[in-house]
Amino acid sequence: GMFRPFMAVGRAPKGYYRFNATMMPFYRHPTSHRNPGHLLWDDFMALYTLLDIFDRENDPLYLVHMIRPSTFEFEEEIPEFDVADKFLPLMGKHNYNVTIEMGYSLKFEEPSLFKPGDDRLICADHGLSGSGLFADHGSQKWHGQTKKDREGTPTNLGRGGLFRRYRRFLMKNLGVSPDNQIKRKPKYQIIVSQNSSTKGTRGNVTFSDHIEALSSLKSRVDVRPVNITKMNLLDQIEMTSTAAFFISTVGGGSSTAMFLPKGAHLLLFYRPMQPLDWDFWNNFPWVKVHWLPLWRDKNGTMVDPMLDDFLKLIVAELNELDAN
Repeated sequence: GMFRPFMAVGRAPKGYYRFNATMMPFYRHPTSHRNPGHLLWDDFMALYTLLDIFDRENDPLYLVHMIRPSTFEFEEEIPEFDVADKFLPLMGKHNYNVTIEMGYSLKFEEPSLFKPGDDRLICADHGLSGSGLFADHGSQKWHGQTKKDREGTPTNLGRGGLFRRYRRFLMKNLGVSPDNQIKRKPKYQIIVSQNSSTKGTRGNVTFSDHIEALSSLKSRVDVRPVNITKMNLLDQIEMTSTAAFFISTVGGGSSTAMFLPKGAHLLLFYRPMQPLDWDFWNNFPWVKVHWLPLWRDKNGTMVDPMLDDFLKLIVAELNELDAN
């Protein structure tokens, strides 16, 4: 099952290891090497929460990636290209490339730091056991795949201020103004994120019918179909930071939408009963989120019987933007 470090208060035993004050240990999400959503919301956001708590966001720290032997049920070998390589500049001064292997003992390019009989405790001034609670879905829920995920108190209730500070932190580190506003002239920008996911029933969606429908509004909007995975990080976030609309399927590929300007619209297409990341987006204070069903025909091709309603939604929100 899930690996969860324990939390306890007590007297330090004779055998323990303490990180120095420049290091912040954390447990990396096992699939964040290939999914920007897990990276930004499970890894980086949990780390930022610690930086925010300890008031260290402007101090250079070593963010120490703790890993265990490959026994975690979803753990995979990290490929040659890790999406963290692309998104690392968002963390600014903080060095993310320190790795420690955590098994029965701690290894840091030297023999075991613990002797037989030691309690194997690890202490850190700026670390916290159980920091997975700071991820967007906490420790007891997934991302919206199950009914249980949508029951009870939302994990992110009341975290809007933290999300806003986190967004600002990331954008400033990249040199993009977090105060960018919606570009209104000569036209509003609509980003259509094509093939943002390659996984399962939400994979390989191009929104071709929606793009064609939007062509009827060409006097008011500039529609920009993009494959965000092919863009460099700076272009990706600069483009998003002034857009009025962002259209995507749910999942990690939609994570770029957190850099939309205040008041922009995010249209998320999801498979029935699988509104992934609903808890994060419904508590994200910056954008207006619209949840739309994603249907496929028997051949697997995306179909949208509500295409007219989709267009009416865009027009209604354009009118609101014009009024403001």
